[in-house]
Amino acid sequence: NNKAGGHVGALVIQGHASMDLENAKISGNTATYLGGGVFFSNPGYGTLKNVEISENTAGTQGGGVYIGKNSRGELDNVTIRDNVAGKDYGGGLVNRGSVVIRNSKILNNEVKDGMGGGIATFKTASELLADDAGVFVENCVISGNKAGAQGGAINVHRGCPVYLTDCTITDNFAGLEGGA
Repeated sequence: NNKAGGHVGALVIQGHASMDLENAKISGNTATYLGGGVFFSNPGYGTLKNVEISENTAGTQGGGVYIGKNSRGELDNVTIRDNVAGKDYGGGLVNRGSVVIRNSKILNNEVKDGMGGGIATFKTASELLADDAGVFVENCVISGNKAGAQGGAINVHRGCPVYLTDCTITDNFAGLEGGA
């Protein structure tokens, strides 16, 4: 139950830092802008294993997790659920770097006035040149997420690649376009 007047409600990984977090719960945190639960920043690297990220809020982007430019996250057996972003992108997770998500669940997240209820990913043209740019999702469930505008489950903006393998995507909703 932490609150921040700027970025990130609970956990920041930034400035060439790295962190491994295992068997943890990040819940009930609030950030005015980005990353209600976890914030990876320019650059930051982190591995989350057996972690629940739930009931966090960000005013603009990444209710649960925000992965910024030049940053990388690896999530294994992570549940991202019931997080909210007020506007812009990503109720559950925003990716502007690179993220690998395995054996995880992204459930019941919401971006009220924006895109990507579960996952939102976007990059500038120069960021797309990075070899590892993108979202890699394997053996995951993405369900019950909502976006006020586009991409209830996933929103891909500006051509950032998304790779899905053995995933179940069901019961997501978007107010304008692309429920899935």
